[in-house]
Amino acid sequence: MADANIGEVDSPLGTLRCSLAAAKHVSSLVGGYNGAIARLGMLDHNIYVAVAAAGLGKKPSEIEAKVYSAGLVNLTAPFVTFVTYLGNGGKPFAPAAEDGAEMGEA
Repeated sequence: MADANIGEVDSPLGTLRCSLAAAKHVSSLVGGYNGAIARLGMLDHNIYVAVAAAGLGKKPSEIEAKVYSAGLVNLTAPFVTFVTYLGNGGKPFAPAAEDGAEMGEA
C-alpha cells in the first residue's frame, strides 16, 4: 500500500486518486468520512464498491465484480488510507508535533 503521489493510494484494484468529486461522494454515503471508515470496518460490500468507483473514476457497476474478486479484507487498509486522505484535502494526515515542537519551542 505505497503512496504513488500525494493524493494517490495504491490498491489491489489500481491507484485510487483523490479529487473533490470523490471526496464529496464518499462523504455523502453514510454521514461523513468516519461513517465510511466504520462501514469499511464492517466489511460492507456496497461501501467498498462506492469508494473504489470514486477513487478509480468509474461507475459502481464497472468495478463491483473486481471488488468482490479482490476480497474486501485485502482492500481495507488502502481504502481506509484513501478515505483518510479525502478527509484531509487529498493528502496524508500528519499529526501535529507534541509539546510545541513544531512551533520552534525548546
